[in-house]
Amino acid sequence: MLSGVLALLEVLAFIIWRPSAALLAALAIALLVVSVFAATRLRPGLVRDVMWIIAIAQGIVVVIPLVVTASLVAALAVGVLLIVALVVVAARWRV
Repeated sequence: MLSGVLALLEVLAFIIWRPSAALLAALAIALLVVSVFAATRLRPGLVRDVMWIIAIAQGIVVVIPLVVTASLVAALAVGVLLIVALVVVAARWRV
């Protein structure tokens, strides 16, 4: 729950202040790597839990745009294939 809220706050900050998308993605990946590295090295406790929360939030921030982009590309590919299939069927019926 906390990681979702943290990810939502990061997305809202991106929408409001409009920083560079490449810079934000690089920072999110760097923070993800550092927080996972720290969380796996620390003993169980509050700091380790906070590191896992940060890692999950950064994972959400990194993965969601990739999933959205992949689904848009897939939808575009399906649309193009559908148009090609309709053209082939129309050309065949004409003969």
